[in-house]
Amino acid sequence: LGLLYLFLGSEEGKVKPNTDMGIRNRWTLTDPDVWNRTHRLGGKLFILGGFLLIIDGFCGRLLGENFVLAAMLGIILVCSVIPMGYSFWLFKKGV
Repeated sequence: LGLLYLFLGSEEGKVKPNTDMGIRNRWTLTDPDVWNRTHRLGGKLFILGGFLLIIDGFCGRLLGENFVLAAMLGIILVCSVIPMGYSFWLFKKGV
């Protein structure tokens, strides 16, 4: 999962506005600048999340399965929610 996040993060900043792939919501699909800024942030978060997921996987025996699962879900949630909130903020700001 960490390697997948690393790959997706490296590609996410390069995705052009479309209705098939990426962070698609009303704000990103309306404004290309909001799309680009949101996906650049999302790409960085996915890369960071990928590294954290890899580290989390290696620490599984030391920290226990419950901690690993909670950390994994937290990382996934942060990588998903922050870009959506950021796109809303940019849209309201009028970037």
